[in-house]
Amino acid sequence: MDVASINGANSGKEFNHGQSSVEDNEDVPLTAPTAKVHSRLFMCALTKETATHVLCELEHVIHPPCNKGSRHKDPWLPLLMRTHIEQILALLWVFTEHKGLCKGQLIDASEVVAHAFGKKSSYGR
Repeated sequence: MDVASINGANSGKEFNHGQSSVEDNEDVPLTAPTAKVHSRLFMCALTKETATHVLCELEHVIHPPCNKGSRHKDPWLPLLMRTHIEQILALLWVFTEHKGLCKGQLIDASEVVAHAFGKKSSYGR
């Protein structure tokens, strides 16, 4: 095949090196290339100050102060929710402990807590 026959086959259209043009496929909608969509949004790691604040707040949720005396009220939380809050509290305690093994290292702290609750390392990530 020579250049003249290619030009004749295109019937006056420019040769675009194998790429289709809008004129050739008018019924095909133009779409942007698909990007990989992540199921989770990126979140920065906790700071020690934020973790300490959350630790204090969660302690009040799980052990609300009683109006009378020095004891605590029962928060009447479902068992699953209470278990999750206790796991979060354990993670925050390990993460914020002053001279602890995992001080300031969130991933290591989460793996230690996962093992403490009898879970795999991937549970804490």
